[in-house]
Amino acid sequence: MNSPQEITRLATEAGARKAGLAQAGIGKLLFLAGLAGAFIALGGMLSIAFGYSWPGLAEVAPGWCKVLMGVAFPIGLILVVVLGAELFTGNNAMLIPAFMSKRATVGQVVWNWTVVYMGNFLAVICK
Repeated sequence: MNSPQEITRLATEAGARKAGLAQAGIGKLLFLAGLAGAFIALGGMLSIAFGYSWPGLAEVAPGWCKVLMGVAFPIGLILVVVLGAELFTGNNAMLIPAFMSKRATVGQVVWNWTVVYMGNFLAVICK
């Protein structure tokens, strides 16, 4: 188990790596952001499919449909984490510690957020 100081150090290092992705080129960052958007869209579609595919169950026990939806959506989040995709919400959490400790500049943070947000958004609307 990590102490709060250790967690902060690890988050700072992760944020510095994420800020450095912009240096590697927009292509890689945009690709990873597109993957994350596609994974989240997949999780949302699975959630809807699992929740509304059981009309008999919805009549008898509608709560179970919500449980199935809740079980299906995190699949998208799991794919993002396991496969290393770039999700905008995660980058918000990771880049702030790097910025506060001066391991990332304002320009790197804004550039990362912009590219990742656009990649997430484009992957969802272009599914």
